[in-house]
Amino acid sequence: MNRISFVFFLSLAFPAAFAFPLSQSDSVTRALRCWSPSEQVQVCEAAEGVFIVVDKVPVASNSMIAFGGDGSCLIVDTPWTEEATQVEIGWIEDTMGALPPTTAITTHFHLDRLGGNGLLRKLGIPIHGSQTTSDILKAAGNTQKDMTGKSVPVTPPDRLFDPAVGETLDLDGEEVILFYPGGGHTKDNIVVYLPKRRVLFGGCLIKSLAAKDKGNVADADLTHWADSVRAVKARFPDVLVVIPGHGEPGGPELLDHTIELVK
Repeated sequence: MNRISFVFFLSLAFPAAFAFPLSQSDSVTRALRCWSPSEQVQVCEAAEGVFIVVDKVPVASNSMIAFGGDGSCLIVDTPWTEEATQVEIGWIEDTMGALPPTTAITTHFHLDRLGGNGLLRKLGIPIHGSQTTSDILKAAGNTQKDMTGKSVPVTPPDRLFDPAVGETLDLDGEEVILFYPGGGHTKDNIVVYLPKRRVLFGGCLIKSLAAKDKGNVADADLTHWADSVRAVKARFPDVLVVIPGHGEPGGPELLDHTIELVK
């Protein structure tokens, strides 16, 4: 049994702590299976071999795990802290019987995207991110502000790519596309697409259907945000599952909803 099939089997075999539905759309209607490895961290199945990690403190925020068929494991963004990230890695090892992640991606410079990068660095896991993200963090002394406004040290990505070019990684022969569509929530926000599984991790560029406003716009590029989401739609027209940075996942209607919110 390959890794993806094994992960899917486990998602059916293990009892869910609870489940929440994906937004109702023509493309995505099934319920997610969820686990709660701690009071703070929840893990939910989004697609075969793809899981959303929700760190509920201080504000619920999504990161993503994707398993390859050879036992490889990719994480996109981390929970807010190294402690919560350790819970995520423990879940990977204990529940899925997999090795720690072999590759990581940071989608932009805010703390809810990279608060656990210090742990990843200690574990020797390469962290991919754009040169722009690295430059922003360097200019800030490799610090980021937490929810109280206090500056805390952070670990930047160490495998950098030119955002104008993008990058394609390999997950056991499966493409993982890192795409910079332009500024939006931040000027460095990228998205990550798994074309074989038609899963898009939109990060904070993309809003959930429950979102009624643009959220944190302190570092936003409001002029180009809508056009950046349109660029995502044009680049990945076959997307089936969309995972926002905060809130419930859904289908491509999340892209249209975001455009309406920010245009």
